[in-house]
Amino acid sequence: QLTVQLPQLESGNQTGCWSLIELQGSFESRTLAEDNLIDQEEKLRGGLIGDLLFSRHSGQPLLIVGHHLLQGKSVPLEKPLAVIRGNQIVGVIRNKLVFRDRPKPIIASVTKR
Repeated sequence: QLTVQLPQLESGNQTGCWSLIELQGSFESRTLAEDNLIDQEEKLRGGLIGDLLFSRHSGQPLLIVGHHLLQGKSVPLEKPLAVIRGNQIVGVIRNKLVFRDRPKPIIASVTKR
């Protein structure tokens, strides 16, 4: 599971709006796979994984990682989680974005001659 800070949608909210991202399987980067000296999880921390978008019509979360598209859904958590940095609460996690299906390849259309 990954945590992500979502854009501020509400005005006057002091704590940030956060969400969990749940992926099925494992996440591996080609550039990180070659480097056996550093743990992959440690190297992914704080790095860019992909682009998280929300569909305008349905509000469905879409995650684009490289040339792959993952379609997910937003699920509320039974109990909210706090995001704590030092001794301050910087956010509250109230839902998670679940991506269960296999990624779909993004293929550019090729014109035939």
